[in-house]
Amino acid sequence: MKTFLLFTCWLLIAQLSDAQDYMGVFDGSTQWAYISNSDDINTSGSGYANRTFEIWFKADDLSISDEQVLYEEGGGNNGMCLYIYEDSLFFGIWSNIKNKATWQSFIPVAIEEGVWYHAAMVLESAASLGVYLNGDSVGGVSSANSFDRHSNAIRIGCCKGTKFSDRVIPSTQGDKYFFDGRIDEIRIWNLARTTAQIRENMCRELLSPSTESQLVCCLSFSEGSGTTINDASSYNNDGYLDSSSHMSWNTSTAPIPFFSLASGNWNSNAVWASGQQAPERDWDRVQIKHDVDLSSDEECEELSIDNGASLSIQAEKTLLVNSTISNNAGEDGLILESSSQGLSALVHNTDNVEATVHTYFNTLNKWYLISPPISNALADVFLDEYLDYWDEPTKQWIGIEDETTSLIAAQGYAVKKTQGNTATYKGYLNNGSITLTGLDYTAANPDSLRGWNLVGNPYPSVIAVDSIEFGSQIVAGASVWPHMGTYSASYYSWSQGSGTGDPEARYIQPGQGFMIQLSSNNQSLTFENNYRINSQLGSLDKDLKEDICENNVLKIAITQNHIAVDKTYICFREAASPFFDNYYDMHKLFGAGIHPQIFSYVDLYSQEKLCINAIAPPHTGEYIPLGLRINASGSYTLSATGMHSFANTQAFVLLDRINDELYELHKDSIVVFDHINGDTEHRFDLLFDFSSSLNNRETDEDLLYCFNNRIYFKQAASCSQIQIYNTIGQEMKHFNKNEIHQGLYVDLPPAYYLIKAQFGQKTIVLTAFVK
Repeated sequence: MKTFLLFTCWLLIAQLSDAQDYMGVFDGSTQWAYISNSDDINTSGSGYANRTFEIWFKADDLSISDEQVLYEEGGGNNGMCLYIYEDSLFFGIWSNIKNKATWQSFIPVAIEEGVWYHAAMVLESAASLGVYLNGDSVGGVSSANSFDRHSNAIRIGCCKGTKFSDRVIPSTQGDKYFFDGRIDEIRIWNLARTTAQIRENMCRELLSPSTESQLVCCLSFSEGSGTTINDASSYNNDGYLDSSSHMSWNTSTAPIPFFSLASGNWNSNAVWASGQQAPERDWDRVQIKHDVDLSSDEECEELSIDNGASLSIQAEKTLLVNSTISNNAGEDGLILESSSQGLSALVHNTDNVEATVHTYFNTLNKWYLISPPISNALADVFLDEYLDYWDEPTKQWIGIEDETTSLIAAQGYAVKKTQGNTATYKGYLNNGSITLTGLDYTAANPDSLRGWNLVGNPYPSVIAVDSIEFGSQIVAGASVWPHMGTYSASYYSWSQGSGTGDPEARYIQPGQGFMIQLSSNNQSLTFENNYRINSQLGSLDKDLKEDICENNVLKIAITQNHIAVDKTYICFREAASPFFDNYYDMHKLFGAGIHPQIFSYVDLYSQEKLCINAIAPPHTGEYIPLGLRINASGSYTLSATGMHSFANTQAFVLLDRINDELYELHKDSIVVFDHINGDTEHRFDLLFDFSSSLNNRETDEDLLYCFNNRIYFKQAASCSQIQIYNTIGQEMKHFNKNEIHQGLYVDLPPAYYLIKAQFGQKTIVLTAFVK
């Protein structure tokens, strides 16, 4: 390693199975199956107030002119039927029983030929019916009734007496309306399953069907041969093939789970088993058996990678896995790519997931703040390059020389890449609760370096600063280094409490280091999975921005050679303190000294310098001192934005303390000034004025402000006389034209006064608080 100069359970989980599974193939002309009459399903005298029916199916021919029945039970008076007509799937349920309210519902949903679908009907409390396709609600009715008993056997793949949306089919017609396609995993429950329950289990076999409450039939088609479809529930309601013409058995391609049949892109249907569309729903469960590239943001419930297979998440893309990941292919089975366009990300919650993580550094020989995304990283990731850590007690960067040094999860480091743009981590991805202890606060350090510690995002995904629990002894915000080459001037900062600051610092990128500030010694910071998000992905160069329209936030930027190199924020927050507040404010962390820096002061006595300054809504005449740290003489520009986010009675006036010039920012938000080496850092004051609506102000020549026991004029030369009265009408001060100048000192005790100013033929009267 080189050095550099100072730089400002064990869980029992169900694995996605590789065991051979089968489905039933029906020919559309003679083949069907049935479930015998059972009190569990159809012959109970009391009927059924709750019922959930689920099925996976794939229609092979939608050109058939007749209806194709997937499942039916009951008859013309009382029943349930799931059938296809042309290119629609119909969910049907009805009741026309004596002494009960007559009701029926037929809900059509469009489908495609050759595509697997999961369908579900849910009757709840004999009152409402909901229907689902692929886990999404696609309709329902709120005026349902109970599902009464019936004696006809339950049919799969045809019907013998039923009801369609336009007619009743009597049982005397015999078995007909055959289904042409494939069926798998039929489940019948005597309870109303919730949307979450349907989604949780539709893409997997039930872990223990025999112990599931009120699961009265579960036909998984796992036999592969014979004439019986065994019921996996504890109720023994087996299915049987028709004795005259049996359906055929075939290896199932139903997405239980989704599984790849070829290498290629995740979004390509050709990668997945026949009839499976590319997985795109949050609750899909996915098994990777080949080499698959992910080139879009995706979310799934469960992910399994087979030995010898791989999943590569491409740059700028994020994969969110809600449940478990099983990577049986080791480090090379899960790859997080990176390029000049950005990083990739994985949001997960499984321990000990092996992976390869690439991190791209856009600019060589520039400093970056990083943090290892794996738990077993060593310094040799940056062999023969510059790698340092920040030591707060000594106020210096210390080089790491030994390549076998462990890089600590959640610890931040500084690296300057010289040997190539990409760093590669191989090992176990960080996950879960990670605590960094022993953070330092050294009271003897100067205020600009006191309490600053370098930490890092330990995860292979973005974290939101607004979600971090900092505690009372850590300033609730983050400062990140922008790494923008020549234009790197200072840190970006975001305050959690104020909800204000640089948008680039609001979200910490995967493997990104950032600075936090303590207010007492020996603190700890814990990172949790709920800080992680599956959005706002960018690069280590912190080029990601978002439009933030926060109320009551003023941003003032300093520009050099038409490039904005630093900025400071002033915001109004009702609960803000007049003193420094860990929750609302952030101290200024100064960057490279070759660039101009801008900041505000808490007050002129403490000299505390802030990059984000939250104050309670001020009164007219109050002000905030602004400072500049500039090391080169020349012309500079200040620009203000955000005035529109305040009430229209709020005006901001910038006072240049060197030349006594006033700038009304609501009229001209650009201020150009010259700096000479040796000028005071406290160059400007930001004045607050609520005296009148911005739309009703006088002309520029008439304007004056009373501030800090002085009177300032927009045009001092135009004023011929000033008279100041107290609240009972006594004249306290009188100034003639030859006495009037910019910054006129009035020398009065703090109080409200009436100021009368003469501008030619016009008289201006202003009530002001002098202090």
